[in-house]
Amino acid sequence: MSLDLARGFTVFFIAPVHTMLLFSKTAIQDSWLGYIFRFVAEGPGAQLFMLLMGISFALSSYKSNSVLLRRALTIFILGYLLNVLKFGMPFLFGLMPENLLQFLEVRNDRGGMMKLFLTGDILQFAGTALSVLVVCRKLLAYRFLYFLFAVAICFVSPVVWDLHSRQFFINTFLELLGGNEPRVFFPVFPWLVYPVAGVYAGYLIKSGTRLKIPKLWIVSILLCAAGIIGFYFINRPVKTSFYRTYPVDSFFHLLIVAVWLAAWQLASKWIPFNKCFDFLCWLSRHITLIYFIQWLFIFWLVPVFGFQQIGFLWTVVLIVLVQVNVLGLVYIIEKIRSG
Repeated sequence: MSLDLARGFTVFFIAPVHTMLLFSKTAIQDSWLGYIFRFVAEGPGAQLFMLLMGISFALSSYKSNSVLLRRALTIFILGYLLNVLKFGMPFLFGLMPENLLQFLEVRNDRGGMMKLFLTGDILQFAGTALSVLVVCRKLLAYRFLYFLFAVAICFVSPVVWDLHSRQFFINTFLELLGGNEPRVFFPVFPWLVYPVAGVYAGYLIKSGTRLKIPKLWIVSILLCAAGIIGFYFINRPVKTSFYRTYPVDSFFHLLIVAVWLAAWQLASKWIPFNKCFDFLCWLSRHITLIYFIQWLFIFWLVPVFGFQQIGFLWTVVLIVLVQVNVLGLVYIIEKIRSG
């Protein structure tokens, strides 16, 4: 249950974080509210989702490779469908603000529309990562090889960044592997490290390997201290971003997620199951639908409120408005599905 609680808590912040990023002035994003949202999004955020994807892959009941590959393809295509709906519709009707087009580095022409359609985001990455995990299940016979593979991904990633080809389809593939924002927000390298590390963690859990909570806390705190020292004091050749991290940064994010999961493990043991926990589990079960719908609400509201134009009060109003509408619509869809 602790895995669902950790994921559900972060899912709750998906729409508020993206609402602030798209609508709020930079001064608001640098305020105390922005720092809180940034911690949730860039600490136990997307990295947590991808790590849990790997853990679920290892713990879930066996599914054939063909079933998993079909699911991976579905998620991958869903990512481009979302691009059509969130980028394509406002762009087609000329509703995207000029400063947003500049931020996305596209022109208001057919070429710009194609670039927006091919934008790589977390759904494209998730589909690709699931395909890689299927291949790993065939090739990596020992669970420790997943650990070695995760470490190798961290160190190989900078070599793969910004590779280009004059051939259109090859270049699109290379961008998904190691491109940079705003063309690709979640490149396979280094983000593949999180689901691969998750599979390793999942197999440890499945085999009955246990760390007592006090020991886990001590190990996590010590490793985080080492990660912080490395994060701030080790020289890196180029300043990194949230989406492309050097090995020390990737390890640091993994350690944050480890501490976050340990905290929710303690919460699930010490606090009786309650309505709040039930709500977080509900959010966890509907993560993909919530992610999909919130982007539609946000991008279709951009023509109304502008890109990064509103102050604190309107930021709070829009966060509540988007959150209530997104969760309400997901609830309605769930009721319709269940008959």
